[in-house]
Amino acid sequence: MDGEDIITSTLYKDRKEWADVTPLYCVGNEDCIVRIAYTDEFKDAFAYLRAVMNSGELTARCFELTTTCVTQYRREIIAALGLDLQKEMRFISEMIMENPKNYQVWHHRGCLVEILNKDFEEELDFTAEVLEDEPKNYHAWQHRLWVIREYKLANQTELDYSTRLIIEDPYNNSAWHYRHVVLALMGKLQDPITIDIEENFCKEVAQNVQNNESVWSYLTGLLAENGLLSRPGLEDWAQQLWDTAEEEKRSYMVGQFLLDIQFEYIDKNPEEALKHVERVKQLCAALGELDGVRRFYYAHLQALAENTYHKCAGAR
Repeated sequence: MDGEDIITSTLYKDRKEWADVTPLYCVGNEDCIVRIAYTDEFKDAFAYLRAVMNSGELTARCFELTTTCVTQYRREIIAALGLDLQKEMRFISEMIMENPKNYQVWHHRGCLVEILNKDFEEELDFTAEVLEDEPKNYHAWQHRLWVIREYKLANQTELDYSTRLIIEDPYNNSAWHYRHVVLALMGKLQDPITIDIEENFCKEVAQNVQNNESVWSYLTGLLAENGLLSRPGLEDWAQQLWDTAEEEKRSYMVGQFLLDIQFEYIDKNPEEALKHVERVKQLCAALGELDGVRRFYYAHLQALAENTYHKCAGAR
């Protein structure tokens, strides 16, 4: 069934082909204190859907009804009638392009992909088309992630795809997350060459958009296994960004990254914690001025560092 075949202008209760069905409307105990303002079309369609699902009818007219509501029932009818799955894929593609933020249409597509069990690369092309219009569409990204996980399509091409989207919009957190998943699926997160490449890529991006939380979160997550201190020169690079900026124009994300490094020092080397606690105090004072909304958070971090030091000193 093509999109243009869908009948939406006539209520089912007024159609002759549905005259033999008694609709099941919402009963009183299903009403809420604050009722949802359903349209007449919605109440009509779901009343007939309830009726045919209650009777177990799986026919062509029920299939037409599911163009209005409920994809699970639609798939049962497709299986019962042996309908063309490729035609259904074309239909759901149209529906997604019209309703790209609707969870149900994406779920229906995923189920169809599982049933067809082929042409998985076409799913990457389709999601790329959706993301061209909406680069941060959650459902499109979730579908793409599912495809590369389920059908083992994580490769350099997908890594390059994330690179292109990040270059187009460095603030696209979905593209950064996708990149991390691709590397994980490729088994590259512990590869020294890959880590070098990724660190340099992050530095290049962060250099130009220093308050971009996405790149700093990605870099921190990338190095989570071995820690920020495992990368020679990383602290000096971040410190240079901080020191060379005008005081009132410093990046609070750079400051927070330096704070993470100081806390890592304190955790790994309690004997020398005092100098790092002093550095934490300096950074927290500066960040409180730069990022006033979080000033109490920075005060908390300062207290946390001081308490950690006193505990270590007391233990000695």
